[in-house]
Amino acid sequence: MGMCGRVNYAPHVSCRVFVWKGVGMARAFENFWMVPHEYFSLVFHLSLLTDLSAFLLCAGYLGLLLGTAVGLVRRERQLLLFFLPFCFSQLFAVFTGLMFGRFREGDFGNLILISFLALQAALIGFLLYRTRKAWMGAIPLAAFSATYAITAAIFGGMALANDGF
Repeated sequence: MGMCGRVNYAPHVSCRVFVWKGVGMARAFENFWMVPHEYFSLVFHLSLLTDLSAFLLCAGYLGLLLGTAVGLVRRERQLLLFFLPFCFSQLFAVFTGLMFGRFREGDFGNLILISFLALQAALIGFLLYRTRKAWMGAIPLAAFSATYAITAAIFGGMALANDGF
């Protein structure tokens, strides 16, 4: 049976979670909130990043803003499909939180990360094909989806190997 535990993932927020057989639902919950928090908080700390990573994050931020604006102005409902890669990244964050520290040795953790990125690239490519009539909003949203997936893969890799936490 599970135990009830408390997790403080932010100083001002507290939430009750259940730990199931020591798997660590707390880590899954923490990863679920950590990936978007870290992705969107890096905009205030771009000076700490290298030039390439700062450029990629800025492209993702601008892609989200521009794609959303184009979608709202032109009322392109099909651009809502780009919510799927974001949800898939969040599911991956939960999965890596559940598998926290399980793949310290070997290449199986790398295989999981590469598979996730390949599936994300295929999904984004399919969505670009599907929304080709609304390309002005689809391309920026694809840039956001790709950079968000890379961020989720970085934090997922740290969670799988139990590095950096």
